[in-house]
Amino acid sequence: MADIKSTLDLVMERTKHLSLSTEEKENQKSAEVEKRINGLLQKLADGALEVDELFSALDDLSQSEGVEIKPLLLRIIFDRIEIDRDNTTLFTVLGTYCRTNTDRIEKLFADYRQVQIQKAATRVESARTELAETHKISGSAVIPNLQTDQGWIDTLVSLKKDFQQLLKQEYAEIRIAGER
Repeated sequence: MADIKSTLDLVMERTKHLSLSTEEKENQKSAEVEKRINGLLQKLADGALEVDELFSALDDLSQSEGVEIKPLLLRIIFDRIEIDRDNTTLFTVLGTYCRTNTDRIEKLFADYRQVQIQKAATRVESARTELAETHKISGSAVIPNLQTDQGWIDTLVSLKKDFQQLLKQEYAEIRIAGER
């Protein structure tokens, strides 16, 4: 019976000579800080945390871990930004805590919404014309359902891809400006 060892004993025995390098320790620390930042941002999104409480928690995290939070926070926020969602709170964090000028990002989102509205109106008119010509269906009661229109879905996917690329460029410029 003494010959049977637990899994933990086996693991400990086989890994007792191993240790983490400085780089591995820093990577683990960075990953842990990143998880905590994501958790704080999720609490903010869920309404369980106010913006000023987030700022305080980020300051505490920075001091306790001895890590520069801003570069991590910028990347995490840009990963969380979604083109079709209200990102006002994230913009507030970028502008206030990260001291980033968000005017260009907010204009990018306003431009996206405007282009989306224009393209939707164009697609509705095109669908109405198509229905009138091919199926002889017309009139003011005809309201095409864009959510099921493959042409519109393809246009929207392309539009999102283009604006996501612009958002990535903006992030790169902000990151470079922050390093100066």
